[in-house]
Amino acid sequence: MIGCVAYLKQAVGIMAIDRASPRTGSSAIPVDDPMPPAKRKQLQQCFERGNSMSRKDKPDHDYAHDMYSECVRQDPGNLVYVEAMLDNLQRKYKNNKKGASFKGFGGRSGFKKAVANQDWPEVYREGTELLKLNPWDVPTLRALADACRACRFNEVELRYLKNALDVNPKDVEVNRHCAYSLARMGQFDQSIACWHRIEGIDRNSDASKMISQLSMAKQKFAAGQDLDDLLVGLTGSSPPSKGAPRPSAPSKIPDTIPKVPDAASASAAPPDDNAAVGSANVTTSTERPKVEMTPRQSLELAIRQDPTLLENYVALSELLVAAGKFRDAQSVMEKALAASGGDIKFREKLEDVMILRQRADLAIAEKQVATGNHEEARELVKRLKEELNRSELDLYSQRVERYPNDAGLKLELGMRLKRAANYEAAIPLLEAARLGPDQQPTALLELGECQQYMKQYGRAVRTYQETIKAARGAGDLPRHKLALYRLGVLATALKEEKVALSALSALVEMDPQFRDAADRLDKLKQIEQNQ
Repeated sequence: MIGCVAYLKQAVGIMAIDRASPRTGSSAIPVDDPMPPAKRKQLQQCFERGNSMSRKDKPDHDYAHDMYSECVRQDPGNLVYVEAMLDNLQRKYKNNKKGASFKGFGGRSGFKKAVANQDWPEVYREGTELLKLNPWDVPTLRALADACRACRFNEVELRYLKNALDVNPKDVEVNRHCAYSLARMGQFDQSIACWHRIEGIDRNSDASKMISQLSMAKQKFAAGQDLDDLLVGLTGSSPPSKGAPRPSAPSKIPDTIPKVPDAASASAAPPDDNAAVGSANVTTSTERPKVEMTPRQSLELAIRQDPTLLENYVALSELLVAAGKFRDAQSVMEKALAASGGDIKFREKLEDVMILRQRADLAIAEKQVATGNHEEARELVKRLKEELNRSELDLYSQRVERYPNDAGLKLELGMRLKRAANYEAAIPLLEAARLGPDQQPTALLELGECQQYMKQYGRAVRTYQETIKAARGAGDLPRHKLALYRLGVLATALKEEKVALSALSALVEMDPQFRDAADRLDKLKQIEQNQ
């Protein structure tokens, strides 16, 4: 039989349970509010600084802990940050399971008070300080797990419990705590493994009864019974950490799989992405109605049954993006990132969804301007555009650094720098991007505009001429026309009438309605006639 420690190691980082909003109040940490990109960037820099300190030939574990713990305090539900913090401390103490030999004289009164008041931000702050001296401090770890339970940080809750169990895998109370937590998350096999361990340690415990109840619950859940109904009585007596009140929580576990409506309610419900595919098979009143699940419900169930299959997260996120549910898709990819252990592939997919969400918010704001044209709406559009460009700048800056030979990424970063009016920084990226055949017409056109903004007019003329040739060869009609227009306008201003006439004549012949090209061409012809 695989021990509970092994099960926890498997479960940590691969949980995919939806987190309900925490209780209301000033001390609650909002788990669903997206972190501002600027703050996320600061935390990521802090995290990377911690990595550099912990991985040196002579690691500075204390400095690294300061960096990691700050990340955990600001984003306590982030498994990657918590893993890094605990792993760094375990390396510092050479995995001795007891921490520092001298713990100092600091008291725990502040931590106990925070736990008693259910002041979760303070619990995380005080708790990370206590762990600095001993990352296997069982009371602290269990209290942090309780805080995570209250905030529905399931993956991180299990990570703290794993450290607590590492101290003594035969600790009955810690095993019991793990068993209740795993059952609450629908991880029946892992919970049963913990109860088996308790049964082997204490024959007088209620382990046999719990194993039997969980085994039946597992079978009923596989048959389609609701998880919240199954867990009544199985997790309600989960013991809090010693000396800490149990955090308040809903009386039932929040649904993570949308409830499938019966035939009557399904017919009256408006269609949405959760609407049943096909019709319900109505049976007799003594039988459970059989209703086919939607693709979304099927994927959510598949994730719950095996959280290690990461492709299900990606498929669910793509399904939600297609339905325009960007925040739900972002939540799914956050869980995928945690489940992957911080795999860069899933981090990038999460970043892509976050950008799509920002673009969707901008599109909604632009529609409001189109309908009402209010000053407040215009200001919102301006702000959202700036925030989107900053987010994309951060994203593409990191990816260009990560993939220095990708011309397409250099083009994207150069375009964002140009939007931010940082032409000097954009030019070398666009010059590099022009070497990629797929990006050449776009990169050249953007480069020409940057050169023109920088008053490098001669270079801009030559770049526009090169753009025309590249766009013609690539069959890129929109950029072909825009390059002709840009060249015609610039050459006119530089009094290079022959170049301007050639460009505008070709453009008007191609598209007589393109902007004011026809009017500009007429004026040039008049000037030529008067000379």
